[in-house]
Amino acid sequence: MKRYRTQAGSGLRPARSRGVAALEFMLILMILLPAFYVAVAFSITILARQMLTQAAAEGGRAMLRAGTLAQRQSFATQAIGNTLAWPASSAVSTTFVPDTTYPCPASGASSSASQCIVHVNLSLNQTMTVNWPGLGSLVPSTINGTTAVTLDTSTLGGS
Repeated sequence: MKRYRTQAGSGLRPARSRGVAALEFMLILMILLPAFYVAVAFSITILARQMLTQAAAEGGRAMLRAGTLAQRQSFATQAIGNTLAWPASSAVSTTFVPDTTYPCPASGASSSASQCIVHVNLSLNQTMTVNWPGLGSLVPSTINGTTAVTLDTSTLGGS
């Protein structure tokens, strides 16, 4: 009767398969690392878009105050600056685009339409986007937030 001696920790693994675990880890890591990056990057992108949309909505609400169109845009810019904590308002470009169907009259001019629409657009350029080999850019390089506000043309003259 032969007695076999086994060393502790040898298990059933042959001596030639020692690096298999490291190889499997490397293959799984090639999948998990981009997936983790995409999850974090998309979360930050969605958060930034939500913040820009909220700030644009606050700017639209501020435009409802009485005054000329230039004064209302100033009120909106101030409200956007007060609303944005992140991303910084200095990194965001703000534009006020009159609607083509219902444009606002020029300052001091009368209009036959009782209402006009102004779109408040905020855009943020992301400078730190990564292009993954074979996948390209996984997150957008520009994030936009927009809102439309309907103004009463009879109150555009001032006070």
